[in-house]
Amino acid sequence: MAELARQDDGQRVRPVSALLAILCGIATGALYLKGYTPQFAGSGWLRLLQLLASIALLAWGIKSVVVGSKPQTTTGWKSRLMPYRIEVTQEGWIYFGIMVSVLVGALIGKSNMLLLVFGLLAGPFVLNGHVALTMLTKNQVSRQAPPRAMQGEWFSVDVALSNRRWWVASWMMVVEDRWEKEDDQVQPIIVFSRVAPRQERIGRYQVRLNRRGRYHSGPIRLLTRFPLGLVERSYVIQNPGEILIYPQVGRLTSKWLREQPHADELVQLAKSRSGPYEDEFHRMREYRHGDSLRSIHWRTTARRNQLMVRENHQMRDTDLAIVVDLWLPESATPRQRENVELTLRFAATLCLEHSRKSRESTVFIGIAGDVERHWTGAVSPLTMPLIFDQLALAEPSSTPKLAKLATACYQFRSPAAQRVLLTTRPDLASQTITAVTSESARQGMPFRTLAVNTESLAPYFNDSPAEIH
Repeated sequence: MAELARQDDGQRVRPVSALLAILCGIATGALYLKGYTPQFAGSGWLRLLQLLASIALLAWGIKSVVVGSKPQTTTGWKSRLMPYRIEVTQEGWIYFGIMVSVLVGALIGKSNMLLLVFGLLAGPFVLNGHVALTMLTKNQVSRQAPPRAMQGEWFSVDVALSNRRWWVASWMMVVEDRWEKEDDQVQPIIVFSRVAPRQERIGRYQVRLNRRGRYHSGPIRLLTRFPLGLVERSYVIQNPGEILIYPQVGRLTSKWLREQPHADELVQLAKSRSGPYEDEFHRMREYRHGDSLRSIHWRTTARRNQLMVRENHQMRDTDLAIVVDLWLPESATPRQRENVELTLRFAATLCLEHSRKSRESTVFIGIAGDVERHWTGAVSPLTMPLIFDQLALAEPSSTPKLAKLATACYQFRSPAAQRVLLTTRPDLASQTITAVTSESARQGMPFRTLAVNTESLAPYFNDSPAEIH
């Protein structure tokens, strides 16, 4: 059985080296106090060195215990040289304090019985470390995560733990995974209570990633404290992976939809031009009473010797062209960075709403940022991930080549297309925006231009997550 234990809670561990340092410091100090130093000429400096070593070992050990450290996932050559790590838990340090008290009492009182008790107390440390190491050996861990997910939404990841031993079961195994992107890091944890010999158990955890872009996962850390919880043994498994996080999708308000060009205004376009508003041929069928005589297809009628009618399918879907200008100054403020993310969320929402209402249309998406990205294709459930991939990987730039991207948009010629220009520039009267809008008007394909910020989008866009079907 597997269960989700917790995410990274900032727990700190104390390495075994601190325990050994304290023990050595106590032993060295006891020998100094008892005068167990070689007696020969010039041994005074040896006693001084003995005292300094005792103080240094105790100071370093106590400091490591008090401060502690977060569990580190060793990678690279360190993981190959030291595949198994050993650390002392908080309970183990309490137990160790009792051991030290017994040892000090035995040394001061010269009691062999207390030394025997100290030896009996030291046994569980050795037993715990050996059993924990046995639990770690011959285990395999694999992860199965979706290739894509939505920003700020929960998704599930399956983790499989396989026990390759023939006779010994794996008890209380903990799997620590990791997802990170720049300074954002999440460490989910799964506990497997028992994995029988030659068996595999699958655990599942849910994680939510709050930044758009590509997250990298791994390595995986497998650890156990079985059976006594005094010592923690861990092993690092190199299992890299990645997931693409899409920008969060919101909801368009009715005002944005009302201000779009109405379909009736676009029907008056010339019939000679091809586009989604053309009445397209659907099928040939038998003549029915009330059908227009103009729709009779005489060639097919003559061939079949019965009246046949040409039936057309009336299309009212519009095409969509979106150009995103991701401008961001080099010394950007947090609000300007948020405007970039807001622009991408709004563009993703426009594409999704268009795919719901215009099933048989074409979309052009162009992004001017650090890299020029543009994609054109028919709207379908299979192509929407391709559009969202472009939005997820987009990054801003202080010098985006907007004019060059607008030229690519002009190649997308459709008689009934909604053209939207979204920019993060604060001023629509800037030279770059003015040049693009003037050229688009000259080409007969004007943009609906919008400078994106929280205030300008408030009447058109609700940033709360929308349910995706």
